[in-house]
Amino acid sequence: MLLMSLVLLLLSHCIAAFYHIDTTAGIPKCDSRILTQRKKYNGWIRMIPNDIANHDEINSSKMESFVSPLDEKEEEDCDILLYEEQTKLWISDIIVKLKLCPYASSPFINDQIRYSIRPSVVSGDDLVDEFFKEGFILLESEPSDIATTMLVLPNYEGDIDEFYYLYEWLVDLLESDDEELLENEVQPAFFHPNWTFGGIPEKSAVHFEKRAPFPVINLLRREDLNSVVEAGLAKGIIVNKAIAEHNAQCLENEGFQKMEMAFSRLTQKAQSPHVDSDVRP
Repeated sequence: MLLMSLVLLLLSHCIAAFYHIDTTAGIPKCDSRILTQRKKYNGWIRMIPNDIANHDEINSSKMESFVSPLDEKEEEDCDILLYEEQTKLWISDIIVKLKLCPYASSPFINDQIRYSIRPSVVSGDDLVDEFFKEGFILLESEPSDIATTMLVLPNYEGDIDEFYYLYEWLVDLLESDDEELLENEVQPAFFHPNWTFGGIPEKSAVHFEKRAPFPVINLLRREDLNSVVEAGLAKGIIVNKAIAEHNAQCLENEGFQKMEMAFSRLTQKAQSPHVDSDVRP
């Protein structure tokens, strides 16, 4: 009777919903917002409620009957959620916590950032295509809905030199009369895991001002940036210079080793959804 009750309970859970479970060691955890599954017994086991999975009478051989392969769409969804989580942790634990951008906190807290995760982007051509798509979406959206966009490119294959070249080329294009789609209304900010400023020591923490866990392009409305610059000038402040000086001082105070450790923790936290962020808005 006990076994029958457990089986009925399991079936009712399967019909009702999918539940979050931990992964096996070394395998990233999926966020609870999608089908949570884990790799075990050479397959993917869909939802096994903990109270049943841990019961003595439901052993591993019986669990194998629930094995179901993870299709490509579900696997991609899981990866995308992990990349998004890692991006959010980068913003909260690095950008907002250290105040590297004084205007990042509000849209982050108010959930006004669009996270466009594009694992399929591997080349510069792909990158440019996605940039213009996201730029158009940004301009067509209300600022209260999308204040800014994070275009995340975790599988981009170009090195930092190519990435920086694309940045310079794209900025020049956007400011030219030849570009008619976005009409110089979008400003990109590029971030890369290996971003290095020239003229400063290799182990300077200042490099982390433009580093991210993977290549990221932040799309901003130029109108918003112009408003900030004009407001600063009205107070006698050159905003870009003030931000750069603050960031350099802040990062040097943190130190290269501490920043390196902070970045390494981003991956660990993204794979452990229940670990709280250091920043509590």
